[in-house]
Amino acid sequence: MSWDEAAPTYRPCPCGAGRYAVISRFDDWNRSDERWEMHCPACATKYDLYVRNYTERKGMAATFRGWALRNLLGELAAAGAKLNDAKQSLATFASAQFGDHWQAYFAGKTKKAIWSELTESGKCYPSLKTFYTQTRKSGLEHILTEYFSYQGLPKVVRILGLSPQSELARQLEETEHLESELKEMDGNVREHALG
Repeated sequence: MSWDEAAPTYRPCPCGAGRYAVISRFDDWNRSDERWEMHCPACATKYDLYVRNYTERKGMAATFRGWALRNLLGELAAAGAKLNDAKQSLATFASAQFGDHWQAYFAGKTKKAIWSELTESGKCYPSLKTFYTQTRKSGLEHILTEYFSYQGLPKVVRILGLSPQSELARQLEETEHLESELKEMDGNVREHALG
């Protein structure tokens, strides 16, 4: 399987003195992609390509592309790295502080009772059938340990009944704030990206 490239389409660059090329690509499976190439020497020193994959309202995958100032992309990357570090630190702290308590909390309970607590009686993922399949494949202890990731920690706080003033809840709130700031920065870069 190979990708076929269409002839480049040229568009004016951000400074207006030059141009950039958009090369559309297609393969035998009806997939498509684009490659953007900056041909303006002045813009090549100030701008980099900003690419963000996202899901549209109807569930279709889409990609946004635009030229963004390098300093903004650098700030966005730094904020992303800071958020990832905070998430990892939070997961490590939570596992060290509450991992044993979490496992002990579920000891002796049936898988269905555990699933019911984790999903608030089936209100969220996974379904009971999926939960049984996952525990058969990975083991219950492994499944419970996976909740010590950033996405799972709100459930840990809820199920263990931790106070909003607890260190874990405080760190979780700080990390959520960093995530909110990153989303705002990303939206700002996207809004100002040219293309």
